[in-house]
Amino acid sequence: MRPDKILLGVPLREGFIRGGSVDLRKKFSLDEKPCLLFVSSLRGNFPFFKEVFPVLLDKFNIFVIYGKNKVLKEYLSRFRSNSLRMFTSYSQMWELFTLSSIVITKPGGLTVFEGAYKKKFFIFTHYIPGQEKENMDLLIKYGVARYAANKDDFMAAVKYFQEDRDKLSLNYPLELKDIRNTLSSLI
Repeated sequence: MRPDKILLGVPLREGFIRGGSVDLRKKFSLDEKPCLLFVSSLRGNFPFFKEVFPVLLDKFNIFVIYGKNKVLKEYLSRFRSNSLRMFTSYSQMWELFTLSSIVITKPGGLTVFEGAYKKKFFIFTHYIPGQEKENMDLLIKYGVARYAANKDDFMAAVKYFQEDRDKLSLNYPLELKDIRNTLSSLI
């Protein structure tokens, strides 16, 4: 193995690896607007969400995983929009990652790995010191993430990733591969 390559494994569900043949826009009855994915922890915490959400809803299709946050669920339920899809959880997350161009979340290990595997861009609104901070710093270093400490940072990050999406996608600096065959050959 070459020393400049890192080999590590994170178990991905089959849907991430094989993709799917379903027309996802049709499945979710989405128009052609780009999609954003808000993925929460169990508590469903998104700082300054109420400040940015109404503005985003006019320009994007939005998926929100709100976890156990009943206040967020009630807030979202007030919006009668064909551009909003909300879930307490979603078992086929690869579908939401596939559709979305930007993932808004905290930099937890599995979410970061799944998003990077799908070559997505991230906006982090909060993190837990330690591993999550390191995950965030690494993705920012590679240019696929931004940290938003406030509404203005957040809107600037959305604008940046939307305006340069095609160029950034072509040059996505991280390459994650299915390594099941490699691992099975080592046994």
